[in-house]
Amino acid sequence: MLSEKSLSEPQSIASIIRDGWTLTQLPSNVFLLVLSFGLQMGIYGVWSGVLPSTLLSMGYDNTQAGTLGSLNTFAGIFGGVGVGLLADLPWCRTSLKRILISSSLISCFFFIILALMLPPLKMMTSSFFMLCLVSSLAGLVRGMIDPIAFELCTELSHPISPGVSGTVLTLWVHILMIVCLSLPAAFLDKIMMLLMAGTMGLCALLLFGVKEEYSRLRIDQGIMPSQSMQKGDDRESYNMEQTRTSEWYDTPSSSRTTLTGGRPSGSMKSRENSSTYLSPKLLSAPSSAAAVY
Repeated sequence: MLSEKSLSEPQSIASIIRDGWTLTQLPSNVFLLVLSFGLQMGIYGVWSGVLPSTLLSMGYDNTQAGTLGSLNTFAGIFGGVGVGLLADLPWCRTSLKRILISSSLISCFFFIILALMLPPLKMMTSSFFMLCLVSSLAGLVRGMIDPIAFELCTELSHPISPGVSGTVLTLWVHILMIVCLSLPAAFLDKIMMLLMAGTMGLCALLLFGVKEEYSRLRIDQGIMPSQSMQKGDDRESYNMEQTRTSEWYDTPSSSRTTLTGGRPSGSMKSRENSSTYLSPKLLSAPSSAAAVY
C-alpha cells in the first residue's frame, strides 16, 4: 500500500515502476486497460501533430488544416461530456467495459475511412466537407473513451489509490509520444493515418482481457460484499457490518489507526484516500472490519 508521504511528494521512476508492477498483480487485469488507454492517447497525440502536414501535402492551406484539426478536437470534447452524462445512468454504471470496446471499434472504423481519404493511400476521393465530417465523427467517438477509461481505471485498481494508475498512465503516454515524435517526419507521414486506425482496433482487443469489478461503486452505494452473506448468515449480522463500516468512515481521522502498525492515519478526506490504508482483504470482507475496534 502507498504511504501518505508517497501521495504528497513527487514519485521516483523506481516508485512508478513498482506501482506499475502492483497493477499487474490485480485480478481485474487493469494493466490491460492502462496499456490500451495510454496507447490510443499517445498515438492520437502524434496523429494530431502529423495531420496538418498531411493536409498541406494535399493542397489545402493552413486555415483549412487548422479548421479540420479544431473540429476533431472540439468533437472529442463533446463526446467526452456526452458519454459522461450517459455513464451516470443506472444501466450504464456497470457497463463501462462495453462502452469502451464499442467506442474503440466505431472510432477505428472512422479512422480507417479517414486514412483511405488521406495520403499515402488516398483510395477514396472526397471533398473538404467530407474530410471534416469523418474527422469530427472519429474525434467524437474517440473522445468518449477518455472519461470512461479513467473511471474504469479507478474502479479496477481499487483498493489501490487511483493516483497509481494515473501516474503509470501518464508516464506510458509520454514515453510513447516521445518515441514516436523522434521518428523521421517523412516516415510518420506515411504510416500515421493507418497506424491511428490500427491502434484503435488493438485497443479494443486489449479491453477484452479486462475483468470488470465494481467494488468501489458498491462501497459508494453502501452495498459492500460480505463473507457472512455468502455463507448464508442472517440479514441482521450483515446490517451490523454495514453500520460498523459506515461508522469507521465517519470517525474523525485523529481517532483512527492504520491496520499496519497502530499509527494515526492522518487526514482522509475521501473514501478513495481512505482505501489507501485498507488492505484488499478488509475491503472484500467487511466482516473483518470489527478488527478496527
